[in-house]
Amino acid sequence: MRRPLLCGCICLFVLLALWTKLMHPLPRTVSDTVGEGDYVILTGQVYQKEYRISYGEEKIRFYLKSITFSDQSKLSENQRNNTLKNIICDVPAEVCKEWGLIPPLGCQIMAEGVLQAFSHATNDGEFDAANYYAIEGIGATLKEVRILKTDAKRWPVREGLYQLRQYLLGNLYRAFPEKEASILAKMLLGDGSGLDREIRDLYQANGIVHILSISGLHITLLGMGFYQLLRRLTMPIVPAAILGGIVILLYGIMTGFGVSACRAIGMYLIRMLGEVWGKSYDMLTAMGVLAVTMLTENPLLSYHSGFLLSFASVCGIGLLGPILQLPAGMFRKRAGQPGWMVLMKKALEGGVSGISVSLSVTLFTLPIQFFFFYQIPVYSVFLNLLVIPFMSVVMIVGLLGMVFPVLGFLSPIEVGIFSWFEWLCKLFEKLPGHTLLLGRPDMWRILLYYLFLLVPVFWWKKGQKKVFLGCTVVALILLLIPLPGRTRIYCLDVGQGECIVLQTKGGGNYLFDGGSNSRADVGEKVIVPFLQYHGIGKLDGVFLSHVDTDHVNGVLQMLQGGDVMVKTLYIPSGQEGAFSEKLKSIETGERIELQTVQKGNVWTHQDFSLKCLHPAKDFQGESNDGSACYLLQAGDFKMLLTGDVEEAGEERLLEGLKRQSISGVDVLKVAHHGSSSSTSKELLGQIRPRLAVISCGRKNSYGHPHTETLERLKQTGCRIMTTPEYGQITIDTKGKIAWGY
Repeated sequence: MRRPLLCGCICLFVLLALWTKLMHPLPRTVSDTVGEGDYVILTGQVYQKEYRISYGEEKIRFYLKSITFSDQSKLSENQRNNTLKNIICDVPAEVCKEWGLIPPLGCQIMAEGVLQAFSHATNDGEFDAANYYAIEGIGATLKEVRILKTDAKRWPVREGLYQLRQYLLGNLYRAFPEKEASILAKMLLGDGSGLDREIRDLYQANGIVHILSISGLHITLLGMGFYQLLRRLTMPIVPAAILGGIVILLYGIMTGFGVSACRAIGMYLIRMLGEVWGKSYDMLTAMGVLAVTMLTENPLLSYHSGFLLSFASVCGIGLLGPILQLPAGMFRKRAGQPGWMVLMKKALEGGVSGISVSLSVTLFTLPIQFFFFYQIPVYSVFLNLLVIPFMSVVMIVGLLGMVFPVLGFLSPIEVGIFSWFEWLCKLFEKLPGHTLLLGRPDMWRILLYYLFLLVPVFWWKKGQKKVFLGCTVVALILLLIPLPGRTRIYCLDVGQGECIVLQTKGGGNYLFDGGSNSRADVGEKVIVPFLQYHGIGKLDGVFLSHVDTDHVNGVLQMLQGGDVMVKTLYIPSGQEGAFSEKLKSIETGERIELQTVQKGNVWTHQDFSLKCLHPAKDFQGESNDGSACYLLQAGDFKMLLTGDVEEAGEERLLEGLKRQSISGVDVLKVAHHGSSSSTSKELLGQIRPRLAVISCGRKNSYGHPHTETLERLKQTGCRIMTTPEYGQITIDTKGKIAWGY
């Protein structure tokens, strides 16, 4: 592979990525991640704005740069550090209408509100808002915004393009039904405010969500189409290339210049530059130059999934495509063949060529997909073959309707094609093994994967496809084959609630409680992402200590979503009726086995055992007092799980501990979020824990953990760890403890 410029770009790219990793790592700490918010008055320049729909409310989001504060003395140190970054202001659309103005792009505004830092993820797999916005160069958000004044400045071109975008957006909704118009708005204008979440999730789950992004397909159709049109009109190469470049640049500005669009537009401009200079265009070299340029401008893009996937897709096509392509002449037309056979050969050639390209992209992006999304749709290679051929029609009809809404009579074409996409996705979801869940692979596995994949590429010689195939198989084995693990216990940070996950060396996966009173959608946003991060698609058992909301609402949401299979649900004796009522309120899509738990029940699985210590079958008491309490043992390791048990239940638990001579536990999961009504001196004296873990919400209204409980724990000499302070707490049964995600 003789591309010296590309090789230089690759070296620079790797150096920039390593430098960013070492010098500018994204934060991974839990402390000081959520600012309390200070009331401030600030001035900034509007550099971007967009309509959004949040929880059914229309808002206008303003992005401000060049921020100055009227009084920085009111800010915390964390927020003062954010003053150098851009900030976001979300203003209800109705408020803007009341003001009678929407500040134009380029104007300076003075606003007041509550400055709020973005929160970091505190669990594996959880979306990290702070890091996401840090990559975008945004440091905080302004809540409860009130705009005090604006100046008369504006950027005429950018504001004009914004108004044009809104006009074209309106045309789409006039020309097409709402559902199809929302999809086209995302595809053609980068506006996802009206896109149905179910459609986005359906496309994501089946590996065709890329068709919603403004990327190479759009730029090829628009840019090259416009350039070829000008050339057909006999315009010389130079003015045609310049005009085409200007049109594409304006289109990129209008649609927000997303990462994929920036890559595609940049490569198009390099291609046009080659046309002007009379030089041949090399896709890989153009990609390398652009990747280094973008990474130099913003080194944090090396953490951006869209950036990595976009460039890796081009690498796959450029590096693996030539190896996987068909032998020349395989479908060559021969003399005397009937027309139908020629057409069939062309169709076969196009289909196999499409598989080659799709497979090249999949192979090269596979580790990145697993790293960021933990799973892949297995049949996406074939689904894309049935979707991509229709995209040219979709975009041409969409563009016509967007510019000339009177052509709305063409809408049945879009309705039919999008219905076809939706039907295909639902059909493929029913196929066995639709999704391959691996979890996030270790970095060393990713590096070895690319090493084995690329070595035969750089030393490629004709006729060595068997070598490439062998190296690819080894690479896939290194990436996909699970490695033996260790028994670990994860105490998740779910706010004012509780959730513990047990992952055993023998391959068993168990969940103890799962709910929260302070975090919305805890099942969807915390528990399921955590399980997927660790490659857990099936739980052998879910043990509920009791049926209070802060212990079960996340489990119910997980069951309703169907992303994780549950073999058996264990409910403490006397509370199965209350949980059955909660279970009736959701649609699970499958029958789940329910079993009652009582004192004396024991479960074993290779390297661990679990014993129920409370409640007895005849126990009568409140829900908290009837919490199921378990002793978890793995070798010499012992952990006591106590749910929300309080005084009456704790007395029974203590009696059982003494009767069975159970003492000296390694870890105590402190009962009832550290309430003073639990965790008595007598109990602590009996079990003598080395580590006490408390799950509760940050600055919760209950005052958990209570001072009295903390004092009693300190007197025992044990270490105390709380989820508000440490985030997710990971306990290795060999004695190692880690925290944070």
